[in-house]
Amino acid sequence: MKAAGSQSKRDFAKQFEGNGSLKVLYDWYEFNNAKEGDYVVVSIYDDRNIKIEFISGTDVNKLNENNISGEKGKIQKIDGIEMDGFRLISLLVRDDDKEHCNIKFFSDELKEKNDEPITSVIIGANGSGKSFILKILAEIFNAVESSNALGQMKYSMYELVYFINEKLIQLQILNRQIFIHENGVLLEKYDKSILPAKALAVSFMLNDKFPFKQLNSIEESIYEYLGVRMTSNASWTSSMNNKMADSFLNLAVNGKIWDFINRLSEFLCIDAKISINCEMSKADFFAEDLNKRLKKYGEKIIGQEDYRADAVKRYTDETYQELSDFIRGIKNNNSFIDNKGKIIFGVSFDVNTSKKEINEIASVYRYFKELSNLKVFKNMTLNLYKKGKRYSFDESSSGEKHILYSFANIFNSINQNSIILIDEPEISLHPNWQIKYISFLKKVFSEYSSCHFIIASHSHYMVSDLNPDSSSLITVNVDEEGKHFLTLDYSTYAWSAENILYNIFGVRTFRNYYFDMDVRELLYTISNNEKEKLDRIRFLYDKLSKYILDEKDPLNQIIDEAKEYIRNAESELPC
Repeated sequence: MKAAGSQSKRDFAKQFEGNGSLKVLYDWYEFNNAKEGDYVVVSIYDDRNIKIEFISGTDVNKLNENNISGEKGKIQKIDGIEMDGFRLISLLVRDDDKEHCNIKFFSDELKEKNDEPITSVIIGANGSGKSFILKILAEIFNAVESSNALGQMKYSMYELVYFINEKLIQLQILNRQIFIHENGVLLEKYDKSILPAKALAVSFMLNDKFPFKQLNSIEESIYEYLGVRMTSNASWTSSMNNKMADSFLNLAVNGKIWDFINRLSEFLCIDAKISINCEMSKADFFAEDLNKRLKKYGEKIIGQEDYRADAVKRYTDETYQELSDFIRGIKNNNSFIDNKGKIIFGVSFDVNTSKKEINEIASVYRYFKELSNLKVFKNMTLNLYKKGKRYSFDESSSGEKHILYSFANIFNSINQNSIILIDEPEISLHPNWQIKYISFLKKVFSEYSSCHFIIASHSHYMVSDLNPDSSSLITVNVDEEGKHFLTLDYSTYAWSAENILYNIFGVRTFRNYYFDMDVRELLYTISNNEKEKLDRIRFLYDKLSKYILDEKDPLNQIIDEAKEYIRNAESELPC
């Protein structure tokens, strides 16, 4: 370790006084009065003894004796690779002596530069830790900009390594303290240029494991939660409708909506037209004391500590007056439908709507959202069109909702140099859609080639659609010794479902061709006494014995015979 030498760093090191192994930093500075260019050498021996030696930067003989140079200890570029954009390299999580995660996100063969986004797919059985990895990544980037989130970090050591714009970054959280190295140099201060522009957490499950974070239109943040929960543990259909309407209208204001709709049409065949309907009670709509009534609703929301309370607290007397005037304007213009005690009105736009008109619609929509926060609007509905026929977001199939909700929210939030975490995207999707999902994702977000998508999945269909030039595949297995992460160094592109289920997921299907071939090979080598292939026999035995078999399955006898053959063959080997 090399001394930085500044007084500020000596003070910085002092905070570790008494904190276990990190106390060496304090001792080093305190007792050696280290100056810039000095070193501490820590030698760890097999008997667990540790020797700590201070070496002055001016002691040339000692420096040469310990093979120390000015670059000693710095993080070097991995195999000389230089990459554009954001690329996650590895994640290590430890808690004292226990290792919870040690994962490499791409194989050495992955291209350094790509014309499409990078995808890493993590697969494994239930409870193996796929979602855990995404959760940890989300927590790290949330903690970087939130002292409250940093204080809640569970483990003692997190280490994340990634490239961003050809800079190699090592981000460590040690005992809830953040350390960041840029190309091997510890940064005393850092800005957002060495962090991903966005860390987006995407899920269509109510019980996802991502840290919940309420979207804040005022403060720009790196970490954004784009799941379906509207509070830490709940969601509502009306709130999802509001969020979808907000995303689509924001895309329209930014001039991205029709490009997005055209890309989605491959899956959903939707038209280039959108409408948003609102509904409120007739009593509120025709109330004479509307301004006073709206304020009373706002006070109730704040008093109940509703999840809308933070937004409503920002409402001023002028806000309530504007909302009252807006409702009266609808009434005076007669631009509403009186339907069985309910008042319905809304906005509509299509591919021919001008930019000026869309901006006017966005201005109107601001009132929609503010009235929705007051619960004056009971429903706000996003309507889509397919072959000219209107249907609401609620009327979409579960698979359509999933694609619309997740992709619209990503498209609305993504920036270059972002990391996008997607948990179990196969939920509610037909197998044909699962097969095409990753290539479709790369097409929808094709201009974001600087981004890295990390996907956790159970679906073997997802694995068959991985372009080896821009994708990586990580398997997670759990046994008595813990979790094992393996980044595959071969391509599964266009593999059959049977091949993937057996060789990647470790699932034996009935009459599986690949399973049968392994059994036949094992029987053949044993029956022909091919002892020169003992390593192969061991491999096949280990592979086949991992499958859970019925006690009457004849394969049990084959495995037992293989075990006995291996034992006898090994006993004949020379000592």
